[in-house]
Order: sequence, then structure tokens, then C-alpha cells
Amino acid sequence: MMTTPSRRKLHSASPRTLLSLACLLAAASPLPAFAANDTWSSATSGNFNTGPWSPGVPGSGDNALFSVNGTYTVTFTTFPSNSAFQVSAGNVTFNAGPSVESYSLTGSNFVSDTATLTLGAAGSTLTVASGSISVNGSAADLIVASHASVLISGLNIGTLSGNVGTVTNSGSVSLLTASTLNVGTVANTTGILNLAGGTFATGTGLTTIGAHGTLTMNGGALSVYGDILVSGGTLNQST
Repeated sequence: MMTTPSRRKLHSASPRTLLSLACLLAAASPLPAFAANDTWSSATSGNFNTGPWSPGVPGSGDNALFSVNGTYTVTFTTFPSNSAFQVSAGNVTFNAGPSVESYSLTGSNFVSDTATLTLGAAGSTLTVASGSISVNGSAADLIVASHASVLISGLNIGTLSGNVGTVTNSGSVSLLTASTLNVGTVANTTGILNLAGGTFATGTGLTTIGAHGTLTMNGGALSVYGDILVSGGTLNQST
């Protein structure tokens, strides 16, 4: 089911528009330089508050880095708050414990390289409230499972040259206020947004499906609150 709570416009893209968007995304900076970086140091499942962090558990102004190959689960039980996270390797799952939990972030977050991050695969509902999320790498994947609720201020999928990004949603994703959604907007990229179930709501900012982007609806509900710019991308809806 697709709903359009407000008027939706489809535009053709001008070269100037696409060039400006490419320059803006290419200028995206890495994690904040003045925050401390704390790394989950082994492919061992554990509680976020007591896990194998080096040099220590990230605090409210710190970055949480997940760069170890392997498959493991990080369980949230204490409502932690960080500046940002970056998942750059492995198959990492963020789950809530027995009670409803939240993970709050203030900065820009990244799923990169060959990493897969799964949110809310089991347990109670995990709410991830953050700044923007960028999914760009050689094979970067973000999976929002049925036990996850994601509230973000922007989502970029396959928006850096030479990168591939895939986001699959079967939970709840809401882009806040004037947030933008960009999928496959730069040459030599692949961006895929697969709506497999649950709900997905855009912000009032521009949603851009670029020439290298694909939006597929296999289930769930899509609510569009802003304009959509389709610039040679692919829109699929299963019957």
C-alpha cells in the first residue's frame, strides 16, 4: 500500500541540479574529529555498556566504531547516547534487551566497506534516533528489521562514486522534518532501497532516485511527505 499524505511532484533533473547534489555529497566529512573514537575490539556478542570496547565504553560525545570482521550482536539495555556510529566490517546486529530500548546519536553515521548492520532483529523494539545515515561501500548493507524503529534526519544510499549501498526495511523508518533521501545519485554507484514490509516515511525535503538508484516496494507502506525527483532511476512495485 502506498499513501501520499501531501501532493507529490515528479520532476526531471537538470545537469546543474545533479552536479550540485554530487558536489554536496562528495564533500561529506568523516566522523567528527574532536570526538573520542571507541572500538568494539572483537567479534564477540555482548551488552553495549559492558562489551569489549577499546579504550573504553563510548560516552555521549564519542564515536562508536565497529570494524572487526565476524558476526556478532550488540544488545542495548541502558539507553546509551553517542555522537555517531560507524560500521565498516563484519555482520553486526543491534538488538534491544527484554525491554524497549533506544540508541541516540547526534551526528552523521556510516555503514561502509563490506559491512552489514542489522537493526532490531529480535527482542523488544529498538529505537535508533540519529542524524543522517550513509550506506556507501564496496558492498554496504543496512537492514531495518521488524523490531526496529529508526528516526533520522537524512539517508544516503549509494551516493559516493565507486560505492554500493543497499537498505532493506521491514520495520519502521521515518525521515524527520525537512530530511532528504538520496538513492544512487552519483555516477559509478549503485543505490538500492528495498521496502520489504513495515512502514517508511520520507521527510518534507527532496527524495531523489538517481540514474543509478532503485526503489522497490515488495510490501509495507510508503508515505511521501515531500517532492520526488526521479532522474533515470528505477521504481518497482510488486503486484
